[in-house]
Amino acid sequence: MLVSITWNFIVGFCVLGAALAIRIALGHVTIQLPDTWWMYLGGPLGLLSIGLMAILVRA
Repeated sequence: MLVSITWNFIVGFCVLGAALAIRIALGHVTIQLPDTWWMYLGGPLGLLSIGLMAILVRA
C-alpha cells in the first residue's frame, strides 16, 4: 500500500510541477494566496479523515 501512495504523490507532484512550468513559460503566473482562512482547512481535514479511515478499517 505504501508503494501506491508514494506513486500517487510522485505523479501528482510531477503533473502540478509541469503545469506550473508551463504557466511560468507562458508568463501567466500570479502567486497570491487567498485571504480567507477557512480555505486552508481542506488539507488538515483531509489528513484527519484519511487517518481515521485507516484506523477504523484496521479495527
